[in-house]
Amino acid sequence: MARNGPGPTRRGYEFGDCASALQKSIRRSDEDAALYWAVELAESGYDNYVWKRLRIMCSEDIGIAEPLLPAQIRALWENHLDQKKLKDTFHRPERLFLVHAVILLARAKKSRMVD
Repeated sequence: MARNGPGPTRRGYEFGDCASALQKSIRRSDEDAALYWAVELAESGYDNYVWKRLRIMCSEDIGIAEPLLPAQIRALWENHLDQKKLKDTFHRPERLFLVHAVILLARAKKSRMVD
């Protein structure tokens, strides 16, 4: 049977399962798990998707509990994009901004009021 949607990740996980695990980890403030799933998705070629979800989660799961966080996440995303343009494929410093964003979201106070 043909599969719809993105293919599996580099370690063979279903894309949807990883995306769900990332969001649940952030909601539960499970920093280690959130980092694992974010990196698994990003290293599997889904980094644009990860950043899109992080920006959405920032409002959906954290919202007014951390009113300055959306600006921080956006700045980290823009830093990621700027660094990626330099094409340092050996050191890949753009990953630092992803890790920073995930840690901020996992550690943030949570509020679903906006959603």
